[in-house]
Amino acid sequence: MDDLREQLATPQTDPERFRLLCNLVSEHIAVDIQKATLHAEECLELARAEVSPEMEGEALDLLGECYARSGRYREGISTMVEAIPLLERTGDHRRAMVVNTNIGNTHWMAGEYEEAFDRFQESHKRAIVLDDQHHIHLVKNNLGNLLLHWRRYSEAREYIEESLAFSREAKDEKGMAYALHNLGRICVELLEYPEGLRNLRESLELFTRLDDKSGIAAVQIELGLLYRVLGDYAESIKAYGESVTITRSIGDRRNEGMGLNNIGDLYQHTGQYERALEYFRLSLGIKEELGNPREIATTLLNIGAVTLTQGRGDEAITIFERVRSIAGGIDDARLQTHALVNLAGIFCSGGELSRSTEMLREAEPFLQTMEGTTEWGQLQAEVGRVQTNTGQVERGVETLREVLSYAEETGRSDLQARAHELLSEAFQVAGEVNAALLHLRKHRDLEREIFRRDSDHRLKSLMVIYEVDRARAEEQLVRKEAEFLRLTNKQLEQEIEHRQKELHSTAMFLSQKNDLLRKVFQRVKDLSLASSTNLGKELRTLSGEIQGIINSEETWSTFEEQFRQVHGDYLQMLASQFPKLTPTELKVCGLIRTGLSTKEIAQILTAEPRSIDKYRQRIRKKIGIDSSVNLQTFLQGIGS
Repeated sequence: MDDLREQLATPQTDPERFRLLCNLVSEHIAVDIQKATLHAEECLELARAEVSPEMEGEALDLLGECYARSGRYREGISTMVEAIPLLERTGDHRRAMVVNTNIGNTHWMAGEYEEAFDRFQESHKRAIVLDDQHHIHLVKNNLGNLLLHWRRYSEAREYIEESLAFSREAKDEKGMAYALHNLGRICVELLEYPEGLRNLRESLELFTRLDDKSGIAAVQIELGLLYRVLGDYAESIKAYGESVTITRSIGDRRNEGMGLNNIGDLYQHTGQYERALEYFRLSLGIKEELGNPREIATTLLNIGAVTLTQGRGDEAITIFERVRSIAGGIDDARLQTHALVNLAGIFCSGGELSRSTEMLREAEPFLQTMEGTTEWGQLQAEVGRVQTNTGQVERGVETLREVLSYAEETGRSDLQARAHELLSEAFQVAGEVNAALLHLRKHRDLEREIFRRDSDHRLKSLMVIYEVDRARAEEQLVRKEAEFLRLTNKQLEQEIEHRQKELHSTAMFLSQKNDLLRKVFQRVKDLSLASSTNLGKELRTLSGEIQGIINSEETWSTFEEQFRQVHGDYLQMLASQFPKLTPTELKVCGLIRTGLSTKEIAQILTAEPRSIDKYRQRIRKKIGIDSSVNLQTFLQGIGS
């Protein structure tokens, strides 16, 4: 990055500066979104000054992604939409496809899920036409993410597992990280906590290795949610905190707001209401800055719930009315229902029964659209409570029995307990004491069962974390042992290679020494024959000594010792396997295995090359191979 900045400071032509700025955007986008945006805006100015559709399309793509990452979704989408026809006009269909996928991602971040799905479907078709297998599976992962949001778990899992398998085969670590992240989320939703924890941790390791800070932050949020479910609140806060620190450092305001909201939610869950409000308000400030109405309303609901718990009803009414207004503007039935049911409860508690009834009447059509969801049961139970307290006891009992039936069908014991509790209160109001006592007993029995189950759940959760941590530690130990063995083997290989070189050098030295001695011997012998004086006698004595050195076993012993250091008991093993080989033939075998030529072997053994050739023939016969087999290769294969 420093090199790029230095180049940017030197005089450049506009196209050269454009290319440097594009590279800087790519470098900055994951670590400093504000700088990346400034560079992308300058890129667009240069591209338009050059009147280059190709440059302009690329600049719009980069700028749109910067806007999207900083939470400016509408600007991001409109900017990238403008880029697609320019890229297609210049024939860059692949980049146009990628931009289309990025538009889908931005719709997803803005909470516009149907629009995101349509974009991903279009990108999938484009990728098939371009036969871009990598992008096909990237889009499948995105589609799986959407299906996960819609709780279509089996379809989502199929898409994401296919994407993961492709990424593993292609050794695409980024693709693997994204797929494992989503697969971990599915496992958590399906209560497969050990598998979910393993997938999320593997995803985190990959994102960390890639230094992808956005990816790290996203996984930390999911880990925070999982640790909360497992009851490990300290780890949950730690994961959320790390996510907020990272997103704040890179200017990712959307995910920073999400992380702060999750911390507030955890404090609310543990009864620390003031701290919860502190984090909810920080989150709300960011969401209002980004202007995403759905996310603003979600955090307002949290603030309203805490405010109501603290007994500040009037303030809570103002907050829920604001949620209601936002929900009406974006046609969000879920948010409308939450706001109206909460308002009905507040008005009922304040004795404003007609206003409470009016809120319930308005909530009814919205609530019907949520039937079958997890939230529906909780909201419907609250409706039944308000109906009872506003004098509509029969309707209240009917509503609560409907909730109880749903809770029993879905196995939700917490909702069953709440339904029995409210039915007990309703029958008490109606004067049916026996029915009230029956439901009260069932409520208490379920509360005890839930307490025991929660205790078991906490114990099992601790075991899940322990087992995953142990498996991870064992895996790391295996990796370390494998690395140690690899390094040890490498060291041994280097040592053997070094000794083989020494052995060959020794063999060459012995060969050259014996050759030189033979020449000296012959020269002395010739001089002694030509002289009849005392000098001749001394020369004949010297020639005898030289001949003795040449024929000495010391030369072979030196070589044999080094041969043993490299090849161990090879010669003994060879003699045992082929007992007909003579000592000299065994020496020839050892020298052949070392890679020496016939001439070099002859010099070491003080023999003629023709003699070595005869030894080779006899060796072949005794070990049973013909001339089609390479003798050196055969000998090297023995014992290896």
